[in-house]
Amino acid sequence: MTIRCDHKASIKHKNNSARSRRIKTITKTQPMKPQRKSQAIIASISALRGAPRMLAVGVAATCLGLSASAQLIVTPTVVTNSSAFGPRIAQHIVDGSGLTAGPSGILGAADSTHGNAVDSSMWYSNPFLTPPDTTPWVVLDFGAVYNLQTTRIWQYNQSPYDFTVYGAAEVEISVSSDNTNFASLGSVFPARAGGTNGEPAQDFSTPTNGVRYVKLQIWITFGGAQATGLSEARFVVDSSNAPPVITGQPQNKTVPLDGTASFTVTAIGPTPFTYQWRKDGTNLTDGGNLSGAASSNLVVTSVNIASEGNYDVVIGNANGSITSTKAILLIAGPVITQQPQNVTKAVGMTASFTAAAADSGGNPTNVTYQWRKNGTNLVDGGNISGATTTNLVISGLITNDNGTYRVLVTDNNGKTTLSANANLIVAPYPTISLSFSTQPIVAPTVISNSSYFGQRTPQHIVDGSGLSVGPSGILGAADSTHGNNVDSSMWYSDPFLTPPDTTPYVVLDLGGDYDLQTTRIWQYNQSPYGFTVYGAAEVEISVSSDNVSYNSLGSVFPTRAGGTNGEPAQDFSTPTNGVRYVKLQIWISFGGAQATGLSEVRFVAAGIRPSITLSNVVLGLHYRIEYNTTLNPGTWQVLGEIPTLYNSPLSVVDGVQTSTQATRFYRAVLVLP
Repeated sequence: MTIRCDHKASIKHKNNSARSRRIKTITKTQPMKPQRKSQAIIASISALRGAPRMLAVGVAATCLGLSASAQLIVTPTVVTNSSAFGPRIAQHIVDGSGLTAGPSGILGAADSTHGNAVDSSMWYSNPFLTPPDTTPWVVLDFGAVYNLQTTRIWQYNQSPYDFTVYGAAEVEISVSSDNTNFASLGSVFPARAGGTNGEPAQDFSTPTNGVRYVKLQIWITFGGAQATGLSEARFVVDSSNAPPVITGQPQNKTVPLDGTASFTVTAIGPTPFTYQWRKDGTNLTDGGNLSGAASSNLVVTSVNIASEGNYDVVIGNANGSITSTKAILLIAGPVITQQPQNVTKAVGMTASFTAAAADSGGNPTNVTYQWRKNGTNLVDGGNISGATTTNLVISGLITNDNGTYRVLVTDNNGKTTLSANANLIVAPYPTISLSFSTQPIVAPTVISNSSYFGQRTPQHIVDGSGLSVGPSGILGAADSTHGNNVDSSMWYSDPFLTPPDTTPYVVLDLGGDYDLQTTRIWQYNQSPYGFTVYGAAEVEISVSSDNVSYNSLGSVFPTRAGGTNGEPAQDFSTPTNGVRYVKLQIWISFGGAQATGLSEVRFVAAGIRPSITLSNVVLGLHYRIEYNTTLNPGTWQVLGEIPTLYNSPLSVVDGVQTSTQATRFYRAVLVLP
């Protein structure tokens, strides 16, 4: 790369005023004391402190008797640094983040400018160390030994302007050839940044031979801040006697069978360059499926198993040579074009998993299959068939067939790919039992409601989500308690309606006519305790037999919840005959909130009612209880459909009037996905 050489050094106001003054350049520094060497000034611009914002332009190469063609802009790497704050890492001053190329088109040239996005493009020391890192440093590596000409700095440029007080007012520059013995070139005094996009570079003449490592130590900030930093740094060097420096290493490649791989290297330094690509340490020559063996770009076509290996390149010029890092070439494994899917079946049924694949070249005939269960290879036999085909079949399912199934695909080169997991759930048929309860606990269904917020649907107050059984072993009994996981187990009205739903209601169906005795409520129990202020302080209970005409039973006043797991039930006596529908209307919350809700609701009824209970159920599946008046084929009616949200028996109370009850038969149905 080349940059324009300026024939004089000057300092100009950013506002392009006519004022300018010559910079005195010190090419040799005197011995200095061990303490901070603020007196050894490379560019005499100490007068800039407190002055209007200026751009310092350093002495360019032709001013030192060097040809412009021998100049390179070196982007160093970070070796080490004293500290960094959050994402404002030292790497940002060398990675080009925030830089924009100027008219020259060369990123890092003197006409490049910097932005003001601090977290993603600047380095800033850590102010929270003990003591804070107020004089941070960073050590940079050029990658080779050069004759240094110019140090180019973009000032710390955090927006707005007030924050640029954290910028570096004094930076000491030290150099080394071995990263052990550093010689100080003295200090430079960058002007304060403007805090806007387009911050210019500031160049400082630092002519020194035999430099590979540079240490930048910040001694003073503009505002005496607890931390400081820089936006970017580059260095202009004389490369006329330097070997090549690799700026872009070849990268690992994984390509399909018979595909093409390309390895590219970029380098800087005096040209011309020579290139010699190698595979596993052996020099390559053009021919067959290889081209570019003596160029910056090696191309491998018709990639096969023999093409795999480690590739690197030796780059040379008149001053020496350098070897790149190794790049690995691999053939891609088979591609799964159809993944197996989860399957849920009942005991005795047949399950099948299907997959499809091809080699990385797209040929589906060059692959083999091996199905596995829980990581163990399957073989045909018993109730297993197709263990080495695209379609695995498991017949006569038993619960021991539950597990995780996947298929290993292998191509002709021995490359393998595993499919995604597919789970098989084999559900046993539930056990159904019939009992009669003198005080059945009724879990209603939701007919309608005024509103709900996000996942906090009114369905949560009837589905048992969040409930835990007590010593009675009956879910929904008075000794059941509720958790505090709000989104998955509670109802909450919508506070974002216009106006907000501050007095929400829900209408519930008991499923039959009951002589109601007790209304059981679990209060809104959002954790922590402070959120339970959203709970219902007053709930009006209205009942109906037809969902048209409602009779108010008055209001009840639940106590505020505790916000912890184990929230107890609150029972309210509501004796009323002939009830099928109940409307709960919340009138007041504890904190006058914009919305409110409840956790769970049950009802205790009088009379003898049949209760159908399912046991041996599987968590996560749906079961349906149906009834009919005859065992003859006919239409079975749905009594209730229950999602299994907990590993407990499922019960449904038949809401028929006991006085008119005809003979009924019940059956359980597993509802498959």
